[in-house]
Amino acid sequence: MNIEQITQEVVKELMQEMYLGAASNSPAVPYRRVLILLCRSDLPVQPIFAKLGSWKNKAELTVRAPRWAQSLWRGESLSEVKTEFISFDSGKEAKDLVNNCDRVALIGATRTILHKIGRMDRDSLASAVAVEALQRNKPVMMLDDSWESYQSEANKVQDMGVHFGALTDVDRIFPVPPMPMMPSGSARPAAAAPAQNPLPANCTACQDGTCVTHWSERVRRMMEAGAQRVSSALGLHAVPKDLASMIDHTLLKPEATEDQVRKLCAEAAEYHFASVCVNPGYVSLCAQLLKGTGVMVCTVVGFPLGATDSQTKADETRHAIANGADEIDMVINIGALKSRNYQKVEDDIRAVVQAASGKTVKVILETSLLNDEEKVTACKLSEKAGAHFVKTATGFGPGGATEADIALMRRTVRKDMEVKASGSIRDQATALKMIQAGATRIGASASIAIVKGENAGEGKY
Repeated sequence: MNIEQITQEVVKELMQEMYLGAASNSPAVPYRRVLILLCRSDLPVQPIFAKLGSWKNKAELTVRAPRWAQSLWRGESLSEVKTEFISFDSGKEAKDLVNNCDRVALIGATRTILHKIGRMDRDSLASAVAVEALQRNKPVMMLDDSWESYQSEANKVQDMGVHFGALTDVDRIFPVPPMPMMPSGSARPAAAAPAQNPLPANCTACQDGTCVTHWSERVRRMMEAGAQRVSSALGLHAVPKDLASMIDHTLLKPEATEDQVRKLCAEAAEYHFASVCVNPGYVSLCAQLLKGTGVMVCTVVGFPLGATDSQTKADETRHAIANGADEIDMVINIGALKSRNYQKVEDDIRAVVQAASGKTVKVILETSLLNDEEKVTACKLSEKAGAHFVKTATGFGPGGATEADIALMRRTVRKDMEVKASGSIRDQATALKMIQAGATRIGASASIAIVKGENAGEGKY
């Protein structure tokens, strides 16, 4: 047995204990303290309350409902259930709520909530609770009947570890009792794959549960349990089913025409890319063209040199958001970083984050111009200034994304920050390598070739 096989056996053993094992004296219901958030105003409240009431002796429920539900409340069936009517306008209580529960259920989760969870935003109670629970490895369940209308958003948060069901599936909030520990030497049952995430036959790592793409939740939890690295026989055949939703479909050439931008938007809507990334002058047009498609509009600030002053970058940001931008990719002040003027770099990033008013900000490091120490420092400063992503390159510098840089950035930033790989990603194999290294978003102009498994040939973006 070689080293990789031994490692995989250890990983499998660890996963069985984490996911299938439990002490023999475990309670009949493993998640007794359940926090339930009602998130939408058109929910069939009475049937939901009645269903929850049938569980009042089997679990310790806390129901948090928005104020509109108070007039519909019939407390008799839930006399033993703690219920509070609150406004869903703040994430300040999220940590306390998650501290006091074992499992979270969002009933009637909206597309906006999915977007926020996918971006790890905490500016509403529902998204803040979900993000907090995921980071603490507590199960999150979403019940709604509208997943098909925003499948790409659902796919993204599913890969983060969120489970889905219909409004009628309230019973799924309460999982089956955990399996007892298997006696030493006994054959262990195979781990079950997510019902809505079929595994490809050509991904060998999927068969033992170590595929970083299709078993992302499990691998993430193993890493958070203390594993520094997971060995997997993944290779490059296991393509994420939502690969397109991880790509910013990009056109930043100075000579880009309006017709080309219109085509970019049509392609983004057709393939369900995460966003289009365009120069600021086209933000308004893209926002109009993509309205209602679920595709975001991303633009660039201080691009491509990063050498403009902070006030100018902030003004650019405010103007872009006023025109409909959902995300801002800003170029770091490279010269200030190399001069070790770290406060200036941090203030520069913070100015954009504040001007973005809660919108996602990605900080472009231009990694090909930095040494490893500078890359780490740039990541830490971005984190400290409140950015949501760190990103490798503009596509206009001397180099693009590398696996080593992505891995370094992923190790450096906190777990709820994301990493975008951009620059010289022209085919699916390269994109998947970046994802394996830790990228959660890909910036590319060769987006269609990437999702189709083709090679777009030479190019820097």
